Amino acid sequence: MKFPAGFSEETKKQVALWRDIIQNKHRDDDDEIFCNDPLLIIEYNQPGLASRTITPPGLAVRNITENDVSAVIRGTPNYTPIAFPRADLAQSNSVFAFNNMQTMEHAIARLYENYHNNVTGRLDPIVGRVYWVEFRRANTFDVCERLHVFD
Repeated sequence: MKFPAGFSEETKKQVALWRDIIQNKHRDDDDEIFCNDPLLIIEYNQPGLASRTITPPGLAVRNITENDVSAVIRGTPNYTPIAFPRADLAQSNSVFAFNNMQTMEHAIARLYENYHNNVTGRLDPIVGRVYWVEFRRANTFDVCERLHVFD
């Protein structure tokens, strides 16, 4: 598999694992091209992440974390995570599997609404880069970077 230059080694490992899981899940489907379970991937910019703050209700101001960003994604209406069959691996805050593209689009919109400088009214560094991955039956995948989600 050929990955974008921006993917970390950990992300590459996660994508390879998810490829096998998703292709196996759809091995008997009629669709001959796509497997229909896209991945949303965030490659975090740690300095940008550390420079952002939030004030949770009733709590003090603190820096946001990857957990905060992933909670926005996991809180997307209709988001149902695809079961990850390996209990020995922790749930990722960078790679998210979706059951359909529409729900993933809603998650991306929620990231924009929570972290884009035009919405927050601040000039913070970007939190990271956002990609979606869609697997094909021919053991290949398409990757697209979604620009301007965090800046």
